[in-house]
Amino acid sequence: MTEGKQIPLLQALREYYNTHFSLDQYEQVVATQPYGNREFGFLLPGNVFIRNRSFHSKQILLEYFQVNVPLSAYAGAVYDQPLSPTLRIQNVQWMGHELVFDLDINEYDSVRVCGCKGREYCHQCWELIQEAAEVMDETLAEDFGYKERIWVFTGGRGLHCWVKDEKTFSYSPRQRDAVVSYMQMIHDPKGQQRVDSLPSAPKLLVSRIYSKTLISFLTRMDEKVIAKATEMSKQRVRRLVKEAKEYQEGTKLSKPLGNWLKKGEEERILKAAILYRYPRIDHKVSIDIRRVVRMPGTVHSSTGLISEIISNPTEFYPDDAMSVWEAIK
Repeated sequence: MTEGKQIPLLQALREYYNTHFSLDQYEQVVATQPYGNREFGFLLPGNVFIRNRSFHSKQILLEYFQVNVPLSAYAGAVYDQPLSPTLRIQNVQWMGHELVFDLDINEYDSVRVCGCKGREYCHQCWELIQEAAEVMDETLAEDFGYKERIWVFTGGRGLHCWVKDEKTFSYSPRQRDAVVSYMQMIHDPKGQQRVDSLPSAPKLLVSRIYSKTLISFLTRMDEKVIAKATEMSKQRVRRLVKEAKEYQEGTKLSKPLGNWLKKGEEERILKAAILYRYPRIDHKVSIDIRRVVRMPGTVHSSTGLISEIISNPTEFYPDDAMSVWEAIK
């Protein structure tokens, strides 16, 4: 999104961080007590990346932005004492980090049928992120009981979900891994694309996959793609699609797949649906307790878009986000 881009990025960043930037969105998402023991990381002009930085107060952090004009800014974990270039995360005790989930559109490259790749996106493929956010948000709320979930547009190619429930702050890597593994159905998304079978999945998750992922696959995908992915004839695919729409509309069917399927076909259809429409979660982001994550309210230097809290990820589209050039008008 480049509309209104009139001055170089660094000049726009300098004006933004000196006259328009606040830490309000950051403070809505990230725990601020104790303020001075949080780690920060920055990509500075000249593409110099630094981390192991802490700030004793909100004002000192704001002044850092004004003076150094970072290209990107990240927040990390809280430690038992402030960090500095001489006191690094390896030498202090970890105290906690929010539970964060990461969805990126490029993780779907192998199944995007619109032609977009990498950081590119269009309304058709961004639906994958919207659907993934819907499934994840419902799972986190209903299956885990997490009440404070904040969705943030990264400013680039995806979304972050920050879980702020107090109990999750001190989760170990093993506990974080257990939460991700519960939801994860696709392994090695850029390689073998192995999809788990459903029988071992929890009942609530299975129901959600049937009612959301499967229905989306059968009603939103091109029938030729469905036929190829499921190894079924066009005629049988049309019947599947017809029944899925009837189930979706609640007019005739009480379940999305009929009893007329041959042995093994239902599992093959479900695996295809998961492969094409199910959330692809960046496992490493969630389990790495020392990772730094982009700060809400800061600018993504690759796009010029501002990372921002979004109220409804199922309706958000990246072009809705504000650019740094629009912010300084």
